[in-house]
Amino acid sequence: MPSTDSHPPSYPPSHAHSAAQLVEASVVFLSASGVLSATSGSAEHTRRYVWAPALEAMLRPHPHICLVYLADADELHDAAALPQRLGHLGDRIIQILPAAPAMAGAIQAWLAAHPEVREYRVLANQQDGYALSGLAVLYCDPERGLDDPALRASLAAWLGEAHEAWPPAGDGNHAGGCAARKRQRVLQAS
Repeated sequence: MPSTDSHPPSYPPSHAHSAAQLVEASVVFLSASGVLSATSGSAEHTRRYVWAPALEAMLRPHPHICLVYLADADELHDAAALPQRLGHLGDRIIQILPAAPAMAGAIQAWLAAHPEVREYRVLANQQDGYALSGLAVLYCDPERGLDDPALRASLAAWLGEAHEAWPPAGDGNHAGGCAARKRQRVLQAS
């Protein structure tokens, strides 16, 4: 049955999230094409998700940072398997949205539905730039992906800011990070 709301289709359904699950979370919207792999070059650098472990390593000290994955048409056909394909990075995925036809609209709708998210960045390749004006985007060279030193530097700078702003100890809302929120979401859905 087609959706009657104005939000794009997604996995898991957006109603699976509550304010308690994303309390003061930071979110990275990840467009994998040209970020987790290069769009041209050697077979090793163009292998799909080749830099997923590198991104996970950069995010590891920041358990409060979750991912909203912007999937292409091929990935949407088997969205439920996508987190496993990304290894440990997949544990951070709290939602999968379609990247096309309107990536910026999907991001803006998601943010509007989740006012509890206090900060975000979009990781995208420069070719996506025409469609992402007005959003907080970290661009990379699509021929280099996450191997782009400018993207790594921009991401590291933002992670430093996000980490310093994150509350040190307290009520424990950030303990366990996205994996704990994901487990909570699965338990609530069952």
